[in-house]
Amino acid sequence: MTSIRENIQGMSEKNTVVCENMMILTEIDIKCKENITGCSEINSEDSEYIFTMSEKVSGSNENIKQGSENNFALNGKNTHRASYNRITAG
Repeated sequence: MTSIRENIQGMSEKNTVVCENMMILTEIDIKCKENITGCSEINSEDSEYIFTMSEKVSGSNENIKQGSENNFALNGKNTHRASYNRITAG
């Protein structure tokens, strides 16, 4: 039969192990929180980059639209000029 002293010593050893495990879990929890913070910062940077690229694409689309309108206007002038040249030449 085990004595009270042995039971107390056994419980003390188990408590020590539990405390060590709690410390390990706390360290893991801290690392997880650091990783989550790091991922949040990366996501924020990615969002800013995506927003910047969207603005650039929007600007490019506007340039393409303006270029198309300019080409349409020039084509109209060239068609008019070609007709004028045919009329005056003939």
